[in-house]
Amino acid sequence: MRLLIEFLISVLSSIGFGVITNIPKRALLPAGITGGVSWCAYWLISLQDHSLILPNFTATVIIGLLGNYFAIRHRVPVNTIYIPSLVSLVPGGIAYLGARSFTMGKAASAAQQIYNVIL
Repeated sequence: MRLLIEFLISVLSSIGFGVITNIPKRALLPAGITGGVSWCAYWLISLQDHSLILPNFTATVIIGLLGNYFAIRHRVPVNTIYIPSLVSLVPGGIAYLGARSFTMGKAASAAQQIYNVIL
């Protein structure tokens, strides 16, 4: 159930960013699906591998493959699929937690989270 919720939120965030960046309407759903599938791959791999490298690598490979497929199929530039799909992989949540830990006086936790954002 949680995977389905994660997928739907990622699809909606990718579509929302596509609307903000004014991509063609025919590319909104493919960009959303690509973002959702890449986030699910990231999430599932991060459950097994606690580093940041393998989950991000796998998710970006999926974005590359699905992005090219959907770009050819829907006859749109590949960047119109890539850019909105990457939104779910941006580490904004980790940056927020780092800033929150810093303001709460937890310097060690904040330093670790900010380090993860920079990587």
